[in-house]
Amino acid sequence: MGNLNFKQTLSLAVVIVVACVLILTLIKGLGYLAITLVKLALLCALVAFVMQLIRHIQEKRASK
Repeated sequence: MGNLNFKQTLSLAVVIVVACVLILTLIKGLGYLAITLVKLALLCALVAFVMQLIRHIQEKRASK
């Protein structure tokens, strides 16, 4: 079950990044704001990924 959650989180992060790239191309005119939003979204995706990774490792340790 842990592996499924891990893969779901990874694909969610990819979806977030792709969505940000699409949004960035749509609002090129806003430039700086768009880049800031993309950076924030990337940071959120990274944090979620790391938290899921830590949880995954803890579950593996707990099962031993």
